[in-house]
Parts: sequence; C-alpha cells; structure tokens
Amino acid sequence: MPRQASFTPIIREYTRRLVTIVQATRDAIAPLMAEIPALVSSASQHRQLVTHDVVYFRRYDAGESGRVKALLKRAKESLAVMTQPTQLERIAEEFARRTSEHSKAQLKKQTIAALGVDVLPNDSLIASHMQDFVASNVSLITSIPDKMLGQVEQVVYSGLRSGKTAAMLADDIDAEFATGSKRAAVIARDQIGSFYGQLNAERQQSIGVKRFIWRTVHDDRVRDEHAEREKASDPKQGGEPYSYEDPPDGELPGEPINCRCHAEPVFSDILDAV
Repeated sequence: MPRQASFTPIIREYTRRLVTIVQATRDAIAPLMAEIPALVSSASQHRQLVTHDVVYFRRYDAGESGRVKALLKRAKESLAVMTQPTQLERIAEEFARRTSEHSKAQLKKQTIAALGVDVLPNDSLIASHMQDFVASNVSLITSIPDKMLGQVEQVVYSGLRSGKTAAMLADDIDAEFATGSKRAAVIARDQIGSFYGQLNAERQQSIGVKRFIWRTVHDDRVRDEHAEREKASDPKQGGEPYSYEDPPDGELPGEPINCRCHAEPVFSDILDAV
C-alpha cells in the first residue's frame, strides 16, 4: 500500500501567504518609520537627569505619544482592505479545500490499493471541519497585523522612554517583524497539520477503519516521541496499530502543535470482516 504524500507543500504555500500579510503590515508603518528620527529627537529634549546619581526619565511629551498613535491608526486603516473578513475567508477556504483534496486523494490511493475499489463517501461528512477551519483561521489571520501593530507601539514607546537611538529603534522593530514571520509559519504548520489529521481520521473511520499506524515524514525535524509512536504502531517493526478509540495520549497524527505526521489506515479489520 502506498504511503500518503506529505502535505508540507501546502504548509509552505500557506506560510508564504501569511507572511505577505506580515510584510504588508511592515509596509503600512513606513510613515512611522520615516518619523522615528524626529520622534527620538523630540523625546530627548524632554528627558532630564536629576541629582543624587539617580537617573529619572520624564514621560515623553504627549505630542510624541499622540503622533505615534495617529501613525499606527493610519497603518491599520491602510490594512483594512487586505484584512476584510470576506478576503480572509477566501484565503482560509482556499487552503481548507487544498488540504481536503490532498487528504482525499492520498486516502483514495490507499483504499484502492488495499480494497480494490474507491469506497470513500462524499465530502458532506467533513463539512463541519471545513467550517471550523475557516472560522478559526480568519481569527488567526486577523490577529497577525493586530498583534504586530500592538508590538510596534510598545517597542516605540519603550524606546522613546529609555532614550534609544533611531537606529536602535529601527532594529527593534525589524526584530518584531522577524518574530511575526515566525509566528505566521507556526500558524500555518499547526493549522494545516491538525486539519489534515482531522480529515484523515474522519474519512478513514467513515469507511470502517478502526486502527492506524502513526507515520512521520522521516526527516531530521521529526520529534523523538513521534518516531517512537511510528515504531510502536508499525507491525513490521514489531508494533501494534493504535485504535481510533484510544489514540496515544488522546492525540491523532497532525494534532500536536506543528506536527506533520499522518495516520496510515489499517484495512485488515475491514478485509477480515468480508
């Protein structure tokens, strides 16, 4: 029986799509970045040193604070078109569909190889999973620019208070966007992996599969725990397949955060019943 092809290419594409939102957020704060030197200069004029070898920093002028807020508000408004619910729903629906089609095609190959016929039901069974994926991902995608703008605001305020130079502030902001890109990648891996696992389990059980082998992608990023689960569930390695009614630690392949594993169906129970 052929193994399921990895869904990693879908993760990569989803990551690229989410990172474009991070980059668009970076572009949207260009006016703020242009004013950083002036804001730093203005804040330094309001900072004072006091006696007794203790340094106190007076809160920077309300004018600087107001200007930062105004520039971030403008950035958020410029992102409004990209982050409209209907636009985000289209992105989430596209990747829900692609993940579902990949899952179905891989399981179809295995079903035909093991049973000699395609017995997969129609997709009405997984409609609720599709809806849940879209809803949760719209929320997660929306959080990307919101979180980035919030972090930038805190970085700027903190930098102005502590007397950082314009270059230092720019570096701090760049670091926040690097972190934002990493967060986008985590969202993509986690959401596609868990969704694939749910679809795989739903479809397999709908045709009578009761047990599965935990399969990894066999690269150097596979967790030791998941490699052990593959060995423990593979009869060819002396293991015993896991039951869908009692998966290890209550987890299905793909469900642990950032998991890229999948469940390989065990068709022997179906064949024995024929």
